[in-house]
Amino acid sequence: MVPSIRGFDDLIGPRRDLNGLIADYCARRNLPCVDLFTATAEPDTHRLAAPYSNDGLHLTTAGYDLLARLLYEQVFKDTPTLPSPGATHCS
Repeated sequence: MVPSIRGFDDLIGPRRDLNGLIADYCARRNLPCVDLFTATAEPDTHRLAAPYSNDGLHLTTAGYDLLARLLYEQVFKDTPTLPSPGATHCS
């Protein structure tokens, strides 16, 4: 889902509405949905929190680390791995 952008507070409501539509779409189709907005938002303002962004738009290393952890936990953790190309299965 889409995070907030500092300086565009008037778009936070529509962005939350859009994120709700995305979450509903994913739920109806049994697709994973990673809610980066809620995970990175300041609780009071719903802006992108300072630990996750220096400029209110681009993620910091901590922001990308959080995104990677959320993706792993909610999308990839239980996904079976494929063998490497050229790998053999020995009995």
